[in-house]
Amino acid sequence: MTDDHRDYLVSLLENFSHPYSNFEVPSRHALSRYITAFFGGFHSHFPFIHWPTYRPTCSPLELTLAMAAAGAQYCFERKSSERLFRVAKAVVFERLRQEESHFSPQTLSIITTSNLSSPEAMPIVRRSGPWSPLDLAKTLLILVGFATWERRDLLQEAFCLRGVLVHTLRDIGLKEDNSVTMVLTSPSARWDQWIQQESSRRTKLVAFCYINVHSIAYNSHPLLWASELHLKLPCCTPDWQATSAAQWVALQREDKEDQMLFQQALSVLLHGTGDTRQSVHPIPSPIGNYVLLHALLQRIHVVRELSIPTTSPTAISPTEMHIVA
Repeated sequence: MTDDHRDYLVSLLENFSHPYSNFEVPSRHALSRYITAFFGGFHSHFPFIHWPTYRPTCSPLELTLAMAAAGAQYCFERKSSERLFRVAKAVVFERLRQEESHFSPQTLSIITTSNLSSPEAMPIVRRSGPWSPLDLAKTLLILVGFATWERRDLLQEAFCLRGVLVHTLRDIGLKEDNSVTMVLTSPSARWDQWIQQESSRRTKLVAFCYINVHSIAYNSHPLLWASELHLKLPCCTPDWQATSAAQWVALQREDKEDQMLFQQALSVLLHGTGDTRQSVHPIPSPIGNYVLLHALLQRIHVVRELSIPTTSPTAISPTEMHIVA
């Protein structure tokens, strides 16, 4: 994080009227520490932002602030992390109002019927810097992660933000974009296009996992179902961690298999017979296995809710037990 990067964030915040224009952006050294802590902490468990190509000047304001908030949380700097969280959240909801054409009425209704929006916040005058609906989903995912393990009032905000995240993901779409093909000849251009596709895929799958964590930790019903996800599993770790287009191209082979579709892999796990031809292939990455694990946990949760007889609501029928075991 350089002085130019920090000045860029300050210039974006100037689009806000009082009180957010008076928010003091942390020093570049503090921001560097926070962003580093974000990638080394929160993001190491849920890798959905491509860190080798991340640049603050190519990231929307709210996403950078959310990353810094989560990083400050990992640095145990509570006051700074909460200030960054609240400003990032304010920008998110102003962005929803500004870009309402990208979202459904159901999504927009949440911000008008909940107490998430701040009455002091003033509209953004104009769009500044890069932005896409997927960036908003990334920001919401980080903010939910930040607030989930905090004190009660922030936990309440996590539940509300979770609902906005789910609706935003459905607005964006939870299917593979088959219209995009790798027709670019430049390795750098193909790498950039691949990063966008893989980051989009990972954001949606990681959000599913984190929302399912809420179901487990707080005994709540799932808000996003595994059956809604029609995406490929995340790529292998070496591909994701490649730091240059040349390194990424070197990892691509003509006979290299694509990862299975999530629904196909889940079906194999639920109905496989032990035959090697019925295994998930190629072997999923660690984050891919994590996604599949959460899908299985969600199924167990639903089966237990629907189990009979009613005198033993937690019992699972032998047939279902055989499937999920």
